[in-house]
Amino acid sequence: MVFKVMYKFFDEDESYTCYMTHSQYVNFKELPTIEELTILKRNQDEMKEYEDEMQRSIDAAFANSTSHIKRLSDEL
Repeated sequence: MVFKVMYKFFDEDESYTCYMTHSQYVNFKELPTIEELTILKRNQDEMKEYEDEMQRSIDAAFANSTSHIKRLSDEL
């Protein structure tokens, strides 16, 4: 599950937003530099867009990681 969150650092007036998984959220909120961390209302369109982007990144990383192994296998 991915959440859109808003966070604010200590000694800063500006807030930021990003997407993170639940485990990232749990770790992020423990950082000593974070003053506020809020899960915003989920926007399904943005969530789908983010999930698609992440899947493309994972697919690309997987394709790149196996190409070297495939090339070595072809040489043998």
